Amino acid sequence: MVEVINLKNNKKVEVKINDRLLPKGGVIIHLSEKAAELLDIKGKEKVKIIVKKIPEGKENFIQRGYASWYGGKFQGRKTACGIIFDTYKYYAAHKTLPCGTIVRVKNLENNKSVEVKIVDRGPFKKNRIIDLSYKSAKEIGIIKDGVGLVEIEVVKWPY
Repeated sequence: MVEVINLKNNKKVEVKINDRLLPKGGVIIHLSEKAAELLDIKGKEKVKIIVKKIPEGKENFIQRGYASWYGGKFQGRKTACGIIFDTYKYYAAHKTLPCGTIVRVKNLENNKSVEVKIVDRGPFKKNRIIDLSYKSAKEIGIIKDGVGLVEIEVVKWPY
């Protein structure tokens, strides 16, 4: 269950997530007609999403794939989660994990790991599961290659 808040009018509705989508064009959630009507949304609108309950069986989240890192032009910009991005903090972007989730990222090539906070959406390149801040990527040794094979595990959900 998630609470969706229309940022234009502060109307709220709780909805059950019943499918996954690959974020595209800035869209992070598709609402039913009824939910959109209750929020007074016609087309695309900016919303805030607050996870209310993790579905049973999803408490232990582990994912393997490639991590990349970002910084540069994103430094000082507002993230999808509403905070100012700082590439010198332990931050990361993930496509679906709730904002504020703490995950352990382990480089499977050298066994170095780091805990990061999900503060943004991404990565949007094929075959990548997480985008790390510069500091986080440096900690696990993927700066030089730009990408690395990792395992991520949720350490703490944001509620």
